[in-house]
Amino acid sequence: MSYGITTTGFVTKDLSTIITDLTNRAIEIFGADTDLRQTNPLIIYINEIAPDIQQTWNILADMYANFFIISASGTALDQLAVDRGIQRQSAIKATGSMTVTAPAGTIIPGATVFSTSGDSIIYFESTGQVGIGELTESFTSVASPFQYTLANQATGSFGSNQVIVTELVTLTEVGGSPSPGEFVCDYGTPSIIELGDDPGVNVNVTYYDNAATSDAVPIQARTAGTGSNLGAAQINTLVTPVSGVTAVINPLATAGGTDEETDALFRARLIAVPVAEWTEEDLESVLENINGVKSALVDDGEKVEVFDDGDETTGTPNYVELEFNTQDVFRVTQYNDSAGTRTELKSVTTPPTDTDEYSLVTGTPDIIEYTQTLATDDTLTVTYMDQAVGVGVFRIQVVSDAPPLSSTIRDSIDSTTKSSKPFGVSFFVDEPIFGTIGLTITVVLDTGYTLTGVTPSITSGITTYLDTLIIGDSLLHNRLIEIIMTVTGIADVDTIVYRVQNEEVTRGATSTDTLLQVATSLPATIVDEDTVTYNITTDYILTGGEVDWSPGGSEPAQDKKYTVSSYNIAADTTIAGQANVIYIEGTVAVQE
Repeated sequence: MSYGITTTGFVTKDLSTIITDLTNRAIEIFGADTDLRQTNPLIIYINEIAPDIQQTWNILADMYANFFIISASGTALDQLAVDRGIQRQSAIKATGSMTVTAPAGTIIPGATVFSTSGDSIIYFESTGQVGIGELTESFTSVASPFQYTLANQATGSFGSNQVIVTELVTLTEVGGSPSPGEFVCDYGTPSIIELGDDPGVNVNVTYYDNAATSDAVPIQARTAGTGSNLGAAQINTLVTPVSGVTAVINPLATAGGTDEETDALFRARLIAVPVAEWTEEDLESVLENINGVKSALVDDGEKVEVFDDGDETTGTPNYVELEFNTQDVFRVTQYNDSAGTRTELKSVTTPPTDTDEYSLVTGTPDIIEYTQTLATDDTLTVTYMDQAVGVGVFRIQVVSDAPPLSSTIRDSIDSTTKSSKPFGVSFFVDEPIFGTIGLTITVVLDTGYTLTGVTPSITSGITTYLDTLIIGDSLLHNRLIEIIMTVTGIADVDTIVYRVQNEEVTRGATSTDTLLQVATSLPATIVDEDTVTYNITTDYILTGGEVDWSPGGSEPAQDKKYTVSSYNIAADTTIAGQANVIYIEGTVAVQE
């Protein structure tokens, strides 16, 4: 019989075979009359070392098995997975919510410990600080002084610091008439806030509802695994003393706890990943298998833009503006619809003079010049390389489960791309711009239903949908309508108005920069790539879908990137007071 590496795998010797082989070898060396009795020191020695030899065979078998995904296990399987840029899914802690009964204003600190009772105790911790009955309301002042009525009575009294009023800074509570930077709170039923600031100030008020007797506190298990997925009412003990708390309970089951991925499941996932992962699509698939990565987009930098007569600026010569800067234009094709002809334009270094010529003018933005004016339905197609990427360079854009990208995820991406990348190829990793998209939804209700009753289901459905979007996905208007219409009590969707909170802009050569996303009817802040903050009115104004830098204050240098952030979308007063209007926010990647 063959042992070791065979056509059917690695075959080991069992203990009896090893003893027989050693005994036969002793006979070959010492002769046929060798004393084979068990009391013979030679036989005693053979019986002593045979188990060690058998262990060596087993180690060799394990080493052989660990060379292959189909048979490797444990740490060896993890090491094989590194070559494919994949990690074993770690165990995850269960999460849930506690209902804590205590007087309004009681603070439940982060990391407060709760537990089950009985013999097998399981511990949970609060994931953040919660104030019992804490509420936040926002408004915009329209006069000076200006009074705003809260929806509820605020607990506390003057000087208690239980009512916090902020605009860009925290305002100070006073007992008399408020001056700018101050406020007065009347703790009646309901409470009233009076500001001393000028009109047009956007304000947030944080307070504790005096009528509150309990509140929800988010929790997470201390130990990961399915064992922390518990039924309702099983977590009933407050381990960390908090003054004023009279009862704790989890009203719903905790969920989301998972065990570490088993060898069998991990092996099946590894086998499904292609070994030759250097197409963009396959590399994206490999990257999305890294722990903590939600989605990935691999960009080789090649761009194709199609322009029509509406994109063209006519003159001598005519020109169109490219979205990205470039030094490498691969192809410019002009299509004449009436004649049905396509002309491949030739590159020239001077302004073009013939109908089959073009020139690239680098700047911000880069420009393609040509001579023949585009008629209706004519097009100009430009294929070029994004200068920020470059030939032989791939940009990897990654969205993590909890942005921004952690150093651990960046290290995993680095090891994945370096382990088997083709010679001469390089990568760089960045994140898309994240922002808050605001949806103002006007609905028509069925008879007998209220807006309050349908809002939770609509909000849950839409925020879940927004969370599924990955880089490159479109936000589908019809999908939003479909989600809303599935909610019981909705007869129709009247309108959906979209607003995006953040937009990255590149400072141009003129006094104004065009905005595509942020609504200029709302207050906004601007911070450039060097974290310099600019002031509205003195540095810039927002008007007509543009950032206007004409006030003459500070401004970013030409070609420097800056982010425009609308910090209070919900304060859009054009929707205030309308019937059946819902406002929903969710975080999305708003720019590649």
